[in-house]
Amino acid sequence: MKQYPAEQIKASIRNDAIANRRAIPKDDLSKILKSGTTAFAMNYKNGVLVAADTRVVAGYKIVSHDCNKIQLIPPFSVITFAGTLSIIQFTIELFAKNLKMMELAVHSDIFLTSQASLLKTIIREINFNFENEFFFNDFIISGYDIGQNAMLIFHIDPLGGEYKKDFYAIGSGGDDALRTIEDSWHKKLTTSEAIILAVKALKKSGSKDVFSDSPELYKPNMYLITKNGIGAVNYKDIKKSLEKLGRKNE
Repeated sequence: MKQYPAEQIKASIRNDAIANRRAIPKDDLSKILKSGTTAFAMNYKNGVLVAADTRVVAGYKIVSHDCNKIQLIPPFSVITFAGTLSIIQFTIELFAKNLKMMELAVHSDIFLTSQASLLKTIIREINFNFENEFFFNDFIISGYDIGQNAMLIFHIDPLGGEYKKDFYAIGSGGDDALRTIEDSWHKKLTTSEAIILAVKALKKSGSKDVFSDSPELYKPNMYLITKNGIGAVNYKDIKKSLEKLGRKNE
């Protein structure tokens, strides 16, 4: 495959980052919208499950219960995130723009591993080019990598570090969700078992974290990525999982 010049990517990202310095909110932190959240991805037998709640806060005020924190990258990749919403949106915009440029340059789809490298480069350039600013934004990019014929999950940390995981959770409720997943996860989870575990993790974080919604009260976003593509999990299936968990606790 023809290689897209790395320095050309960095230059494009750097120019956009510098041009948008003044657009970054410098107001009181309580007025900045944050997706204080629970978001995670985990491998299961047939693919990758990605889930996130939908709450947005400004300080301790709830602004929304219907924010989609999962960005689809058809046909096989998904990004989920946590942090300051305006910077996340800017990051996603830069990612989409530069991914398209790369695809046009090489006349081919860009596979998941290369998408993860692009995302970490963008995060590094944003942090290094916004003077005296640091943005604590976490990203997970996951899905099916055609080149490696593998289901992969990459955590990209706030400084642009990249880590390959079997499962990972981010956001203010991420620790609670991660502990729940760790207790029951294994590589041979069926689709229904993975959905139940995801709902259990969202339920746990929603009960412990003031910045995360509970799936019992508000519909979370949940997707399954397989070799056939990306599919949304129906809320009826989420409710069925909640009912099963309820019966187990009786």
